[in-house]
Amino acid sequence: MEKPVLTEIDREYCTFILYTTSDERWLVDFFYSPSAYFDASLMLELTAEEKRMAQQDRNFLIAFASKIQYHYEDYFPRQVSTDSFQIK
Repeated sequence: MEKPVLTEIDREYCTFILYTTSDERWLVDFFYSPSAYFDASLMLELTAEEKRMAQQDRNFLIAFASKIQYHYEDYFPRQVSTDSFQIK
């Protein structure tokens, strides 16, 4: 079975990469540092409300990324595996 394709639609350096799918879902890869010598990323699918807010104001994603950088563990239950997708 073919993996759904993620198409990049926005990027903020060292903060996030925003992707869309063919069925118009929005997924965001947020970057965070769990320690001083290690960087990681956390991919989340935006809720309908988060997507609406991001469409209205890009700064929503920047603020959301900042929140995730300091409280990333709170978002682990929402994490989406990047292995489930093909990144274009």
